[in-house]
Amino acid sequence: MKEIKICGKNACWAVFNKNREYIAKVYIEESLVKEFSKLLKYCAFSKIAYKIVEPHDLEKLTSTVHHEGICMMVEDHYNIDEKQLCSLLKDDNCVLFLDSVNNPYNVASILRTCANFGVKAILGKGNMPGINPSLARVAEGGIEHVALFRSIEVIRVLNLLKKDGYKVVCSSSHFGKDLYKVKLPKKCIFVLGNEANGVSKIFRDLSDLEVRIPTTDNVESLNVGVSAAILINEYNRSVSG
Repeated sequence: MKEIKICGKNACWAVFNKNREYIAKVYIEESLVKEFSKLLKYCAFSKIAYKIVEPHDLEKLTSTVHHEGICMMVEDHYNIDEKQLCSLLKDDNCVLFLDSVNNPYNVASILRTCANFGVKAILGKGNMPGINPSLARVAEGGIEHVALFRSIEVIRVLNLLKKDGYKVVCSSSHFGKDLYKVKLPKKCIFVLGNEANGVSKIFRDLSDLEVRIPTTDNVESLNVGVSAAILINEYNRSVSG
């Protein structure tokens, strides 16, 4: 199985607390040994290799100076297939579809928001950014709680979910109905586009509803991560509240 580098204190604690069976190896600075003693005892008991290293070794390993003193090699358990997606979304849920949102830091922010609000999955095209050390660190453990689904056949998959009762709700900066004046569906797929081009026409044509977040005209648009948080929060307030 493919292994992925996960760095950052919160990200590594999240792996240990929720998916420790996927830990393959741990690299840690001497200064963090006491703080992560529970993790290292688990590694010793489970015969998982761990190594105490210098900061510059972690920098080389993770390709970032922001590793926070720890890195794990973790078996890839973040991506799900179509069958797993349909099983995960068999009940009423809010999920996100990211249309050409290719900035990994935006994806990390959205992952963290989704984990906080209990969103189970993020859908995207085949080129949606994958998990890497920087994205995992910025997501602050969110990747352990939100499944990722990528497909080159996203239109077919969205139509499959629509047949199961899901409604596609596109987010727009300038068009659509006021978010706070519409009834959001219980089975909801929010589609968010990148900040340069918004949602593609092909997905707007597929949508059942188009909404906009009412704002001033002081700036062109909100950051996609901020928009995602507002949409999910409103869904929870209006549907789950």
